[in-house]
Amino acid sequence: MRRQSRWGFTVIELLIVIGIVSLLLSLIAPAVQRAREASRRIQCANNLRQIQLAAQQYANVHGRYPASIRPRNSPGTVDRAKYYSITASLLPHLEMLDIYNSINFEQPHNFYIGFHSVPANSTAVRRRIELLLCPSDSTPDGSCPGNSYRFNIGADGFGKSGPFGQGRYVRPSEIVDGMSQTVGLSEKRMGSWGPKFVPSRDILFLTPADSINPPWPNEDEWLHDCRNMPAGASFYTGGGKAWLIDGGAFTTYNHVAAPNSEVVDCMRHMGGATTIGTIPGRSWHDDVVNAAFMDGSIRAIHCSISLNVWRALGTRAGGEAAAHAF
Repeated sequence: MRRQSRWGFTVIELLIVIGIVSLLLSLIAPAVQRAREASRRIQCANNLRQIQLAAQQYANVHGRYPASIRPRNSPGTVDRAKYYSITASLLPHLEMLDIYNSINFEQPHNFYIGFHSVPANSTAVRRRIELLLCPSDSTPDGSCPGNSYRFNIGADGFGKSGPFGQGRYVRPSEIVDGMSQTVGLSEKRMGSWGPKFVPSRDILFLTPADSINPPWPNEDEWLHDCRNMPAGASFYTGGGKAWLIDGGAFTTYNHVAAPNSEVVDCMRHMGGATTIGTIPGRSWHDDVVNAAFMDGSIRAIHCSISLNVWRALGTRAGGEAAAHAF
């Protein structure tokens, strides 16, 4: 009687096959992750482009760019009770007129008052807008809508030199450095939204006792202060929680420090509606931060960029030769 032979894998052969498959997966997985991140970065750049183009449309209609901390009608004064963001002013140009119409701009709404304390704007402040969220920068929880993109108010630490003025409107003719040489927006990581301080995401506050009185520090002095914060300094982890509220905690940034700087974010403790200190652009992309220039172009800025060049790109009328080297 003939014995029937059986075909199959031995244990050793099976282990070899499993090892080969595991090796292939280990080689493929990073490539898949890189491809996904590249796709997210492209989507992020497209979001920035749409927002910057909306700012251009706003300027075409009004003859000026929207301001951070909107000035009063009377010259030289600022309505500090109405800290509505530049983003909110751009909503009609982003085809979001329904959200814009839901905002009562006459109601006080700022960092001190809180996110949900003004019933007239409760709908708007909770509204999640996907265009304002980088796919690589997910919201830590669902309590607030989140915001990943910030408007550049300059490189001086006080919001005086950027294309989006803090407390004043900037006309296109004032951007004498050139639209293609001036950054309008950048990415900014949202805060950790938790009870503990995370250096790469959250903000340290210079309290009045720690802050420097006039004459105000220059950019390098701000960096020095933020590198040498006192132990136990107060902090804020809710960065980027709201797109509706103005200021360095939510919708503006500056060029005092390089993108993804190792120096922690540091602000004078004047509330989230002002950007006084060091609030650099930050992203989750590998070694780069997407930036939208005032001409609508998008560039991936490497984190190793010269600080002088980055500062030059952050001013509207600095006349710095370094900007042309970029």
